[in-house]
Amino acid sequence: MTAGQDVALAQAVAALRARRFRVHAAPGPARVEAERRNWWTLLSEMLPERWLVDVTAVPGGSGTLLRWTFVRGGYDGALARCAPRLVDDAVGRLRALGVEVTVGEWESSVPSR
Repeated sequence: MTAGQDVALAQAVAALRARRFRVHAAPGPARVEAERRNWWTLLSEMLPERWLVDVTAVPGGSGTLLRWTFVRGGYDGALARCAPRLVDDAVGRLRALGVEVTVGEWESSVPSR
């Protein structure tokens, strides 16, 4: 994307907050950590899942690379549906500002079944 690190990270933060994530500053100038509790798991008599997301903005080529890492959470469930929506929301917010965005490949560390 052609936006600077501050602009790109600000839109990622806006997307996270729109989905009720609590955003925390993280070590380093261009990184945030966010968390959210999935209270729906209480319906199945389990403790609420804690979703953790790490977003880093790094200079790359002619713009900025935003790297989203979904650190922990029930990936097989609701977080699996929420993750692409978070990225799509941030992309939409950047495009609304006139920023040219290219979305890269999705890399998963979850083993295939």
